[in-house]
Amino acid sequence: MVHRYYIFHLALVVAVCSVQTACDSNPGRSSGDSLGSVTSLLDKADSLSKAYPDSSLVYADSALALSVRMSLPDTLHLRAINARAEALLSAGKPDSAFSVVQEYYLQKESWSDSSALTMALFYMGWYGYQNTHLNAAYKYISEAVQLAERVGPEQKRCGIMTFYADILEDMGRYEEAQEWLFKAIRISETSGDTFSLAVAHVGVGHIFGYLDDNIRSREYYRKALGLIRQLDEREHLCAVLGDIGLTYRHSNPDSALFYYNQALELDPDGHNKRVSVISLYNKANIHADGKLAIPNQLDIATKLYGEVLKICEDNGIKSGIPKVYSGLAAVAYQRGEYALSEALYRKGIELCEQTGDIHTTVSILRASRPVYENRNDWAALVKLDSKIRLVEDSISVAEKRIAINDIEWTYQLEKKELENQSLKKTLSFETRISHLRMFLLLILAVALIVTLILSARNRRLNKGLATAYNKLMEQYREERKTRQPLLQASESAYVGSVESRLCDYLDKEKPFLNPELRASDVMNQLQITQQELQEALKKQGFSNFNAFINHLRVQEVQSRFEDPGFDHHTIEAIAKDAGFKSRSTFYSVFEATTGVKPAYYRSQLRK
Repeated sequence: MVHRYYIFHLALVVAVCSVQTACDSNPGRSSGDSLGSVTSLLDKADSLSKAYPDSSLVYADSALALSVRMSLPDTLHLRAINARAEALLSAGKPDSAFSVVQEYYLQKESWSDSSALTMALFYMGWYGYQNTHLNAAYKYISEAVQLAERVGPEQKRCGIMTFYADILEDMGRYEEAQEWLFKAIRISETSGDTFSLAVAHVGVGHIFGYLDDNIRSREYYRKALGLIRQLDEREHLCAVLGDIGLTYRHSNPDSALFYYNQALELDPDGHNKRVSVISLYNKANIHADGKLAIPNQLDIATKLYGEVLKICEDNGIKSGIPKVYSGLAAVAYQRGEYALSEALYRKGIELCEQTGDIHTTVSILRASRPVYENRNDWAALVKLDSKIRLVEDSISVAEKRIAINDIEWTYQLEKKELENQSLKKTLSFETRISHLRMFLLLILAVALIVTLILSARNRRLNKGLATAYNKLMEQYREERKTRQPLLQASESAYVGSVESRLCDYLDKEKPFLNPELRASDVMNQLQITQQELQEALKKQGFSNFNAFINHLRVQEVQSRFEDPGFDHHTIEAIAKDAGFKSRSTFYSVFEATTGVKPAYYRSQLRK
């Protein structure tokens, strides 16, 4: 995304301008010299933060020490704090980056400069977002945007509003995000801020893209394109051209190819590796689809994938290499080179596992299924599906862990703020004690009560957090236990002709949806004896026919719970459609199978 990447730098420019204005209002030879020295150190820190974070940290610390010793304005002090945090972030320490800004924010007795307070809140939201703690980022950015609306300059307001819209977008609150972006557009149009206006238009384009409204998405992308052309910002221009190309990806491949080529033409020497990789990869995908009226499409796609692979390998862009191998594998499959296709898919999966990119791993595993289906290698397909489930389980565990960490991180932030507020109150009380000795005992008692209340509250919160975590982990272990028999059943389904026919019939025809289904009906349909049916059920891990059929009905209910299309259906209606005759039978079978009641299971899915 273009707009998210540059919002932080947009707000930073405004902060620097505010520093200069503040210092100009208090001229003086010594302060001017100090300002020049600190600014020079910070410029050096900014220039080194990406490539040499350790050196940047040295310059930032020097600027910070000088700004504190000379009592320079809050905005300049805050810029030094941010330079230190940026260096820590580049060094791979997002937690430390956030702590640096938060410590300064909490140490301040009061913020007389509302502009500095706004930027402090913005920085905490920004570094919280970089640390994947969305709740904390939302908390601080929402406070920053409210303050900026009251007192902030228009350019700063636009930058913070756009970033706030990004956070709302990540939380799935698209309508709210759109409202803030439209507000930023109105402010930018009034102030004549072309860059902020372009960034906001790109943000609206992304929102309509998420809502699958490609026509409106292209409308706003083109508005942004015209504005960025006025500014002669090539990198931004390339990114927006790529965004427009993506909206044509499936509806009009010729137009998509046109915009990708335009983005590449803006960087003929290939200096911008990010633009080259994205544009060439998207071009290769279009040719691999074969929807263009151009001969030798697969040869062109192979050549383009090769160019992307070389750029990624030469420049250490490891994240793009597995996707290139997946694209090459898809081309080989279309050519009928199944052995080569399988080898390329395996290579892509191996690279993903090395880098820990589990989402791309699942994508490539699913893409490789046609290779095994084409040669009817059912055993390999079962193993592949089992691996897909295992990787998806790991994704689920990771997402739960992130959610738990986010809750705990937000709790710790609130705890620190409460402790800081309590400390300020205590200090305020102590200053009054020197003048009001008669109230010494009363003040100490109040402070003690407040401390006890906070301590009790913290204990309750910690206990609640631990209980929530244990419940989540217990639920996950139960899910794993229930899935294990299913995996074993699916693997044994392909062993023996009777088991294969039974599983194929139940999977394709789903006769268990009929509440009147009997074992004799299945035996007549498959032309098997009762003994053969009993042996097949034992290999599936079930003692009798009714237990097996009810297990399949529970699976059908679970799949409908997971489908948003059934959200308006009641639990009883879904159970009846899945083949259960009575409500009591369904509830007892479902709880025995999953370990939880249907209503609780369904509510947890929605969370």
